[in-house]
Amino acid sequence: MPSRNERIALLAEANRARTARKRGHVQDALRAMHKAGLTINVSTVAVRAGVSRNFIYQQADLLSSVQRSADTQPGRLDRPRSSSSSSEASLRSRLVTALDALAASRQEAQELSAKVERLTGEVARLMVLVPMEGDEGTRTGRTQANARI
Repeated sequence: MPSRNERIALLAEANRARTARKRGHVQDALRAMHKAGLTINVSTVAVRAGVSRNFIYQQADLLSSVQRSADTQPGRLDRPRSSSSSSEASLRSRLVTALDALAASRQEAQELSAKVERLTGEVARLMVLVPMEGDEGTRTGRTQANARI
């Protein structure tokens, strides 16, 4: 039986071979799709090559090749990249809306905090003025409450 280090080395070699096969599949698919004039993007190349999109994203050089091929497709040059101006404008609009909602929530929280402070003070004032039930009149409500604690 091979030692632990030998088994690890065998697994590492198998992993390298599998990765090399997948890389070859991606490169072959990319060439074929480019030659056929098919739409090229990470998803279509991954499907054609039989690999996951994640695999392509993890291989920086393959990702770069896919993006270059996509950019050189006829009709592609006039289309914006993934961060199109309309998407950016939409995201900026959503950000402004979220920031406005956050500011309104903070203002409301401050107002509610002030209201709680005011009502707490009112409760404390009433506890001093109003005798509690069963009081013979010798202790105020606040004194009784403190005595219970």
